[in-house]
Amino acid sequence: MNIYYFNEYIAHCQKIELAFSHLHLLQVDTEAIFAAWEEGGLFGFSKDERGALQSWLNVVAHMSVSAVLGAEISCRLIKELRNDASSPLYVVHALLVHDWSKRLDSEYRIKSGADEERVGRFEANNITLLKRSFPDMVVRLAGAAGGSGMHLAETRGFALDEKIVFLCDYCTHESSVVSFERRLKELEPHFKPGGRYAGAEAYYRQRFGVSHNEKLASIFYPMEKEIGCLLSWSGTPGELALSFAPEEFRGA
Repeated sequence: MNIYYFNEYIAHCQKIELAFSHLHLLQVDTEAIFAAWEEGGLFGFSKDERGALQSWLNVVAHMSVSAVLGAEISCRLIKELRNDASSPLYVVHALLVHDWSKRLDSEYRIKSGADEERVGRFEANNITLLKRSFPDMVVRLAGAAGGSGMHLAETRGFALDEKIVFLCDYCTHESSVVSFERRLKELEPHFKPGGRYAGAEAYYRQRFGVSHNEKLASIFYPMEKEIGCLLSWSGTPGELALSFAPEEFRGA
């Protein structure tokens, strides 16, 4: 590890600590959270396809900061969540573990030759493994994030808590809350030929006739608009997250 990666690792540690200082009033089950992260290998290092050393702590930082955003939004909608038998704590726990198996999923993606159906089944199974430590509600919400959330949105409508999880995940890049537009730009290279998710791009173009990001935007913006209405927010589309994130977590 060189000094650049060491400093990056330390920066992620500091942001994770800051995130948990914001969440301390919610009685987060830190023991179960950290156990999930450890099981997913997120505190360790691996080597990428080029043999370069790779840290996974950025994934932990991403989950931690998305949970702060989830707390800020869901605590303002606690009445609406209670009407659905949900709560901010469920939302926060789900965001803290939604990518617990990111390293395992990534390694399986390479091993399987990026077969999207096989990868999807593997990722879905890893979500269900959370049942060993978390309530069914948390497991359900964790499945509403990321690619699994996109697939789920193809089959049914989302409850409010699921929409919050989906929005928070897609407006957090590593240890910063960002606009949805910036997040799309960050994702774009990964879906190009040779990219990490090139297989997913082919899947969306074949199934829906649009790119992954176009499909994602068609799901995201209506959800953001609905959440915005509940929050009496009327800002620029794609920037709701920035409006509610604490300043120290906002990206440039």
